[in-house]
Amino acid sequence: MRANKKIKENKKLRRELKKREVPKINFKAIQKEQTELLAKEKQPSELLYPLKGIVQKVQGIQIPVSEIYYPRREDPINYSPLNRRIVYHKGLEIKIKSETPVTTLQFLGDSPIRKGDGIKAYVVKGKKEALPPLGIQIQSQSYPGYSQTKTKTYVLVEGNFQKEMIALQIDILYANRTNYGRNYNPKTKRISKPYLPKHIEKT
Repeated sequence: MRANKKIKENKKLRRELKKREVPKINFKAIQKEQTELLAKEKQPSELLYPLKGIVQKVQGIQIPVSEIYYPRREDPINYSPLNRRIVYHKGLEIKIKSETPVTTLQFLGDSPIRKGDGIKAYVVKGKKEALPPLGIQIQSQSYPGYSQTKTKTYVLVEGNFQKEMIALQIDILYANRTNYGRNYNPKTKRISKPYLPKHIEKT
């Protein structure tokens, strides 16, 4: 009787331990998913699309461009999120009517556009796709005698038009005039942040 009871207890214990086991990581499946996502990855300049619309309203705004983290005087080594300063640049918020879902454009620059103008705005039609948990180690910064490595957690792929987009270039159709944002260099085709809507950029 005691032996049977002990066997039952051992079986019960094994079942409980099995439930607690950490699931095995399928590295091959993760690597395959990474490879497929990296094959779809695009540069911002490859996702630049023209968007035509009629201006409904224009107003000046402050656009958050970047965040600067700085150390405390008493702790110069550790950077804390509490020691953060957001850098803003002057820009425009443009309400438009178009044949797309886009109703608002943010432009990191200045332009003489006004209500009723027909414009062609160039936006990055992209979205972020998260890489599997392993991520990819990339070299982010390099200085003499110092290097910093970070994990790549997402790739930029083709997306859809959003209600709010960031315009890198604005052509005023009737005036044959073009304005470029501070985040776009038309000669080198270099695009810097921000170039995606806020809710996509933060993911």
